[in-house]
Amino acid sequence: KAKRIKMAESTKETKQIDEAFDPESLDVDDAELGVEGIPDSWIKCRMGAIGTVVNGSTPSRKQSAYWNGKIPWVSSGEVRNNVISTTREKISKSGYANCSVRLLPPETVLLAMIGEGKTRGQSAILEIEATINQNIAAIVVLHGLVESEFIWRWLQFQYNNTRERGSGSGPQALNCQRVREIPFVLPPLDEQKEISRRVNELFAFADKIETQYKTAKQQVDRLPQSILAKAFRGELVPTEAELAEREGRSYESAEQLLRRIQSSAKEPALAGPQRRGTRKVFRRSLTK
Repeated sequence: KAKRIKMAESTKETKQIDEAFDPESLDVDDAELGVEGIPDSWIKCRMGAIGTVVNGSTPSRKQSAYWNGKIPWVSSGEVRNNVISTTREKISKSGYANCSVRLLPPETVLLAMIGEGKTRGQSAILEIEATINQNIAAIVVLHGLVESEFIWRWLQFQYNNTRERGSGSGPQALNCQRVREIPFVLPPLDEQKEISRRVNELFAFADKIETQYKTAKQQVDRLPQSILAKAFRGELVPTEAELAEREGRSYESAEQLLRRIQSSAKEPALAGPQRRGTRKVFRRSLTK
């Protein structure tokens, strides 16, 4: 608890951390948790009891000296159920010194608090030291007793429930206190690590299946055109020449067939003028 309070930058934050350990604050039922029948060795609690929850800030855009430095700065749009190893923007030492941003350690878990689209409720994990904006909550775990990756996967599992915790008359938004209140299950440390390992294996397998599906879908989409191409190359059935050769008989080639078609087209030529002449006589009779 003392380590968590070190992250607090105000009396208000210190009080909120104290409240996170209040027995009443730790009370969570299965309905809120979204999981039934957890092992007896696991503890139901809330996010504020296992890590320090803080947010960040945005240095003034009017001060060009605050930007384009070397300190990574994460915007909420970069939090999308991913691992963050680089950022689109960086702030300067001057921006860091003149704004209430915090330099967060690697393994910090981030949660986007603002956004009507998919953004609100999405999470990420830092691979680098970085600062964040005011629309992101950071869950900092300094004690080493909870796997950051386990927290990150739990937030992905709780995505829909977390989004419903948003409030306000405008776009639904979270805040740090609501993030502290997110229900959490705490297994022993070794089990956290094993769960994370197995989840990663299954996600890798799912990604492989997705890749195979996309490849197969592309092939299926091209299949009708491929079938037609084969049909008109004569690849779907044995040719008449092949069949005739097998059966020891002669066959009519396409060239011979065309000549026969042309010949048959000339046969009604004798009757043509007579019919046309009849029509002319009929027309003349009508004009008289």
